[in-house]
Amino acid sequence: MRKMIIMICVIALSIIMTFYQIHIIKKQTLQSFKDVVILNKSVASGTILKSSDLEMGKINTLWYSSDYYTRIEDVVGMYITTDFSKYSILSKQILASTVDDQTVSETDHAMTTLKVLPEAALCFRLAKGDEVFLYQVNPDNEVIDMGRVVIKAIYDNNLEGESLPTYLLIEADQNVIKDIIRFRELGRFEVIRK
Repeated sequence: MRKMIIMICVIALSIIMTFYQIHIIKKQTLQSFKDVVILNKSVASGTILKSSDLEMGKINTLWYSSDYYTRIEDVVGMYITTDFSKYSILSKQILASTVDDQTVSETDHAMTTLKVLPEAALCFRLAKGDEVFLYQVNPDNEVIDMGRVVIKAIYDNNLEGESLPTYLLIEADQNVIKDIIRFRELGRFEVIRK
């Protein structure tokens, strides 16, 4: 009789465990997730976000907020208002669409202006936050690699049908900025995407 009671208890416990496991599986299956934009590295306050800083992540819809960004292209060119770590979810509260032109992202960086021909600005569809490579072409047609720069702002007063230059506010390593200033009157600059 005792063996029978123990066997019944074991069978009942087994049935209860099976129902519990089915319940857990169903609950996990019913969970849904939403894609959100996250940082793929730690980013300092004032940084203009590029697509290379971002990736898509998933969040349970139970915790999803309509303030979260769901498309990377909506975030590129915006700047972050405080320091954030890798995998932080980006929301409307921590991003701003305009950046103070005087804000330098890194301590060893500096800024200057650069004049580019309208066809270069037009063809590349340059935008704030873009990271591009800069080359200087001197009167002897020698090409000098100036280095990588980030576009902080674009000043374009072009009227339709006119060929006025576009001015960029750029940020780069201090040594790159010094070279740009030094070579400014010795030829033209070309903006290159790689």
